[in-house]
Amino acid sequence: MEPAPLPVRRRSAVVVILWVVFALAAAPLLPGLFLRLKGGGFEDPAMPAWQVLREIEDRFHAGSADVIALVTTLDDGAFDDVFVTTALVTMVADLERDNRVRGVLSPLDGLDLLSSRDKKAGAVVITLYGEDHDKMKLLPELRMRLESACAGACAVDISGIQPVNLAVSTVVAEDLARAELLALPFTLLVLLLVFRGLRAALIPVAVAGLAGFLSLATLGALTRVVDVSIFAVNITSLLALGLAIDSSLFLVTRFREEAQAPAPDPSVAGGVEGAVRRTMKTTGRAVAFSGVVVAVSLAGLFVFPQALITSIGLAGLITTTLTLALALTLTPAVLRLWGWHMVPARAEPFEPTSTWLYRTSKVVMRFPVLVAVVTGGALVTMAGPFARFEGSIPDWRQLPEGNTVRRACAALDERFLPNLMTPHEMVVTVDGDALSADNLQKLARFSDALAAVPGVSRVVSPLTLAQGVSATTVATRLADPAFRDSPDLKRALNAFAQRHRFRFAIYSDYGASDPRAVQQAAALQALRTEGITEVTVGGVPAVLLALKQRVAERTPWMIAVVFVVMFVVLGFAFRSVIVPLKAMLLNVLSLTASFGAIVWVFQEGRGADLFHFTPTGVSDVVLPVLLFALCFGLSMDYEVLLLARVREEVLRRPDDTREAVARGLAATGRSIGSAALLFCIVVGAFATSRLLSMKALGVGLALAVALDATIVRGVLAPAGLVLLGRWNWWPDVPPLPPSSPPAPPAPSTSTVAPGPPSAP
Repeated sequence: MEPAPLPVRRRSAVVVILWVVFALAAAPLLPGLFLRLKGGGFEDPAMPAWQVLREIEDRFHAGSADVIALVTTLDDGAFDDVFVTTALVTMVADLERDNRVRGVLSPLDGLDLLSSRDKKAGAVVITLYGEDHDKMKLLPELRMRLESACAGACAVDISGIQPVNLAVSTVVAEDLARAELLALPFTLLVLLLVFRGLRAALIPVAVAGLAGFLSLATLGALTRVVDVSIFAVNITSLLALGLAIDSSLFLVTRFREEAQAPAPDPSVAGGVEGAVRRTMKTTGRAVAFSGVVVAVSLAGLFVFPQALITSIGLAGLITTTLTLALALTLTPAVLRLWGWHMVPARAEPFEPTSTWLYRTSKVVMRFPVLVAVVTGGALVTMAGPFARFEGSIPDWRQLPEGNTVRRACAALDERFLPNLMTPHEMVVTVDGDALSADNLQKLARFSDALAAVPGVSRVVSPLTLAQGVSATTVATRLADPAFRDSPDLKRALNAFAQRHRFRFAIYSDYGASDPRAVQQAAALQALRTEGITEVTVGGVPAVLLALKQRVAERTPWMIAVVFVVMFVVLGFAFRSVIVPLKAMLLNVLSLTASFGAIVWVFQEGRGADLFHFTPTGVSDVVLPVLLFALCFGLSMDYEVLLLARVREEVLRRPDDTREAVARGLAATGRSIGSAALLFCIVVGAFATSRLLSMKALGVGLALAVALDATIVRGVLAPAGLVLLGRWNWWPDVPPLPPSSPPAPPAPSTSTVAPGPPSAP
């Protein structure tokens, strides 16, 4: 095959070199990426549940349980042993001297809830100053100091918010490296089987590797400007690899097809350059539109205020833009440089009618109504379990079984007051000074009402610190200024009472993500007694309740934004009203089917043995939102490629929709199937994550893409296309070819001679 002209190859080489230079320049942005990522990311400053946490820090100068050190005795000894007590005193004194530590609570403060039920362990609650990444950097030093204070008298295990965040960050980094090491070799192997040539197989892998590297480097720059969720890294890498492989695969496949076919017009350039131009004019245009569709789908995440969701949307947009730029510039550049090496000299032109996809589509289109009803019904049935979806915020239980932080958190839950890390936090308002005698009595009655709420195991405040003494009695004593003059009591009062505001910590029998704890938060929010003018509830259950409300409120807006913009983009691409409507309907079917499967497998635990996880009975509350944004755009990628090719065939034979659809499906089916298989390999590698939420997201993505590439594009799409016929393209319906002119009358076979012409 004739190579591209030398000037064209030189320009192509410059494009390749520029991308390599760009990658080298971006490399310094990667170091320290994982330490700058944010755990959690569910914050919504406009919601009262989050305002409570901010007020506790700003007004009461307290904070959350950043670190909980689980101090246990050795050799099954008693926790009040003199050596253990000495170690505890040393530990607390060392922490209180550190200006990075906001506050320390321990069994030395007389808090019985910080002593284990068997009296052989204690919990030291440490609150730190600074942002999450500053706190996580301090953890190794903090652990070393705590272990040093024990000096052989006790053992220390670390739990709490920041150790969980650091453990998640570490697992994500390790899982990401393993996923990429798994995905790329398997991807190259499949591409070798698809293309039967090393050069053709290397192009998608090279584009994918470069896209992943540049996307993570850009994410590293992004973390220096805004908060970025730890989970954005996996999404970025997954999107970069998946989209780059898909788009490059489509372009290389179409190039080889064009290179084997005779030029449609003698005036059009031939050889490599002509094949590349025709490829970019057809499949390149489809890839560009599909990239826009993916970006639009991810942009829908910006309707949510939570940093977790918006940072994934922003990272996804950056990744999609970079990947699309690479696919549309680097891939054709490499094709111009290598193209003549990638097409067999005696290759036969592609003939769609000889493929099994062509024959299968013909069978499907003979019974379009039956096919649509059966397959559509099956997908709707698969979606059924989604009605049982129960959203939650991921906690320490998502960590792998052998993780030391998970073990410490589990021990804390088993040996101490349940949910020690995640109480309901409540701030109430009274008229006047909260520590006046009258208000203290009102607060005592309110404390008793809190304790009477079903499922509440303990209410903690200065009114309840004396075990066995009623809150009303304590309130009477606290009203005496002389009684509350002791430094320790003053410190406790300052952490719970400030002017007209008073706070309570309320411990529940139910886990923080348990639906019953969420209902309990709503009940606490509605509770009132005489003299209490305002009640605001925070803590994980209240945050989850607020998050559920926000997701329910904003999700319709996200869907509307995605649908409207996608309708405009696809309508412009195909000059049709029907095509985008039908494409979105088909995407919804495959997407909701994967939603149902995720609930059935992960929430209800039916895949626990297969996927190696411990079921919790709940799912990540933002999982459907992320699945929608990612799957909707990625599935549309295949739809755009299929419809673009069908449209080409329709323009060639506008009077035969069945033939056009069969040829379009046969021409793209192998590419779509290969791309889906490769994407499932990539996603499957990420689904090996040891974090339950990432495992569920990976399996959900893989299932949605697999359903879309097989059932939807291979069966439902052709059935729908043939049912609507030429009206798929309304209002730009291709005109039918002109009918043949009537045949002239046959010459007469009569032997009678014709008469003379009539006189004028």
